[in-house]
Amino acid sequence: MNTSSRTQYIIVAALILITLVVFLQVVRYDFVNYDDDRYVSANQYVKAGLTAGSVRWAWTAVYEATWQPMVWLSYMLDRELFGMKPMGFHLVNLLLHVANSVLLFLVLSRMTKSRWKSGFVAALFAIHPLHVESVAWIAERKDVLSAFFWMLAIWAYARYTERPTITRYLPIMLFFALGLMSKPMLVTLPLTFLLLDYWPLGRLNPPVRTERKRRWPGWVLLLEKTPLLIMAIVSAGIACYAQNAGGALGSLARIPFGVRAANGLVASAAYIVKMIWPLRLAIPYPHRMDTLPEWQVVGSGVMLTCLTVLALRGGARKRYPAAGWLWYVVTLGPVLGLIHFGGHSMADRFTYIPLIGLFVIVAWGVPDALRSVGAWGSTIISEAVTFTRPLSVLGGLTIALLSVAAWFQTSYWKDGITLFRHATEVTNDNYAAHTLLGSALAMAGRTDEGIAHLNEALRIAPDWGPAHGNLGTALAKQGNLDEATEQFRLAIEKEPGSIEFRSNLAGTLAARGMVTEAVKEYNEVLAIDPNAPNVRRDLEALLRRSSAGGKSDPAIDHFNQGAAFDAQGRLDDAIREYREAVRVNPGLAQAHGNLGVDLSEKGDINGAIREYQTAVRLKPDFAQAHNNLAVALYFKGRYAEAWKEVHLSQKYGISPGQGFLDALSEKMPETQ
Repeated sequence: MNTSSRTQYIIVAALILITLVVFLQVVRYDFVNYDDDRYVSANQYVKAGLTAGSVRWAWTAVYEATWQPMVWLSYMLDRELFGMKPMGFHLVNLLLHVANSVLLFLVLSRMTKSRWKSGFVAALFAIHPLHVESVAWIAERKDVLSAFFWMLAIWAYARYTERPTITRYLPIMLFFALGLMSKPMLVTLPLTFLLLDYWPLGRLNPPVRTERKRRWPGWVLLLEKTPLLIMAIVSAGIACYAQNAGGALGSLARIPFGVRAANGLVASAAYIVKMIWPLRLAIPYPHRMDTLPEWQVVGSGVMLTCLTVLALRGGARKRYPAAGWLWYVVTLGPVLGLIHFGGHSMADRFTYIPLIGLFVIVAWGVPDALRSVGAWGSTIISEAVTFTRPLSVLGGLTIALLSVAAWFQTSYWKDGITLFRHATEVTNDNYAAHTLLGSALAMAGRTDEGIAHLNEALRIAPDWGPAHGNLGTALAKQGNLDEATEQFRLAIEKEPGSIEFRSNLAGTLAARGMVTEAVKEYNEVLAIDPNAPNVRRDLEALLRRSSAGGKSDPAIDHFNQGAAFDAQGRLDDAIREYREAVRVNPGLAQAHGNLGVDLSEKGDINGAIREYQTAVRLKPDFAQAHNNLAVALYFKGRYAEAWKEVHLSQKYGISPGQGFLDALSEKMPETQ
C-alpha cells in the first residue's frame, strides 16, 4: 500500500469514527412529535411495510405537500428490516450521513487531488451542529437520502469528465432522478455541475491547457447539461403541483414578495453566522412575517453584497472562492421561501448541502491566507505536508470543538419534550416551539402542563392554527370534547387544507355521537387527499360502528357512497344513494339527516323537513339534525317550531349562529 492510499484510508476511517462518536447516541432516541408520526410511526402504509398497496401509495401519493417515493420506500424497507422501533429508522439516517461524508471526501479528493483539504471539508460536513437536524430527525430522511444520491451523481460526473461517453453520462441521470424523487431541492444540481466545471475540474476555460484539460466553450458545457436541466424543470413542476395541492404555497397576496425576499436575505446571512458560531440552535424558527427589524434586513443585504464582491474578486486569482460562494447561493435558493413558503423563517436542515461551498472556501482559503501573510511560509503550507504543525492544530481544534457542540445539540433530540423545551429556552416568543412542547407534554400524560404551553403559543400568535389544533387534541384527551371541537374548527379555519386537524375533528365528532358530521369531515379529508393514511380506515370503522343494532351492511354501503358523492359536490348522486340507504334500512338516522341536507340544497325544503323530522324521531339527541330542521322551518315561516328545534340543538351540543338566532327572535312576536 503506497502512502497516498494509506492517507486516504486513514481519512476515511477518521471520518467514520468522529461521525459515529457524535451521532451514535441517536439510536437510543424516540420518535418526536413533529412529522415523525405522519411520516412513520402513525403512517399506515409505512407500518404495513413493502406490500403492493404501500408501494403503489409511495409512487402515487402527494402527501405532506411532497412527492417523494424514494423516501417512502426507504421507510418501508426499514420497517421490513427493523420493525417499527425508532432505533432502526435512526440507524439508517446515521449510516446515510456517514456515507455522505465519506463520499464527499472521495469525490472532492478525486477532483482536486488535495486529500487533506478535502478531508477537512468532509469533516466539517460530518460534524457541524447545523447538520444535526438532518441526521437526528427521522422525518428528515429526505435530506440524507437525497444527499446520498447527490454525492453519487457528482462522483459519476467527475468520472464522466475524465472520459465523456454516453455510458458514463447515464449513471449521472440515474442518480439525479433518484435524488429528485427523494427531495426536489436537487433541481440545482445541473448548475452545480457548471460550477464544478469552473472549479476544480477546470473544464470552463482552464487557465493552463494540458492534455488532460481540454478547453470547453461555455455553450458546449451548457448543452451537455440540457437533459439534466429538463429533468430539473419537470421535477420543479411536480414539486410546485404537490406544494399547491398540499396548501404549502403561500399566495403573494397573503405574503408579499418583499416580505419573502427580506426573510431570505436575513436567513442567508444568519446561516453564515451560525456556521461560524453554532450556538442557540433550535427547531423550529417561526416566521415573523413583516415584523423583521429593518436593521437586520439592511445589515444582511450589506453583508451578503460584500461577501459576493470579495468572492468574485478572489475568483479572479483563485477560482475556489467564487465557486464555493456560488455553490452556497445556488443550492440555498430553493429553500429561501421565495416561492414555497411554510411557517418557518429558516431551518438548520436547509444548510445540509449549501454549507459545502463555504467549507471549501475555509479549507482552501485559510492556508492561502497564511501563505500570503508569510508568517511561516512553506514550512507550514505545502501540498506534501498540508495541515502540519500550527495549521493542523488549528484544524484539529476546530473539528474537536464542533464535535462537542454537535454532540450536545444531538442530545436534545432524545424526545419531543427535551427538544422543544430547549427551543423555547434559546429563542424568544417561539410560538411554534411552545405548540410542539405543549403537544409533547400532553402526549406524555402531562396534559395540564401541555395546555399551559399551548395557551402561551396562542398568546404570542392568536391566529396560529397548529396551536388551536394541538390544544383541541389535549382537551379531547381530558374528555372536554365540546371545547376540543371548537379548537379543531378554529384550526381548520386557519388552515383549511390540514388533513390532521380535519381527521381529529372527525374523531372528536364521532366520539360525541355526531356520526353524520364526522363522516362529512372524513370525506373532506379524502377529497383533499384520497390516499391520506389511516383516514379511510377510520371512516370505515366509524360506519361499521354506526351500523350496529340491526342496521344492515348494504344500507351503510349506500350511506358511505352518498357521503363520498357529497364531498365531490355530486348532489343528485348523493340523494340517490341516501334514498336507497333509507329504503334498505329506514332506521338509519344519519342517512335521513344527510338526505335532508341535500334536498334543502336542491330547494326541496318540505322534503328536507320530512327527512330531518324522521332523523330526530329515530335519534332524539341528533343535534345537527335539530339545528338543520330549525333552519328549514324558519324558511317555511314556522317560527315557533323552529325556536323549539333551536333549543333542542343547543341542549344536545350545537349552538346555531348568532345571526340566525337574531333573525328568528325578530320573528317570534308574529307567533304570539
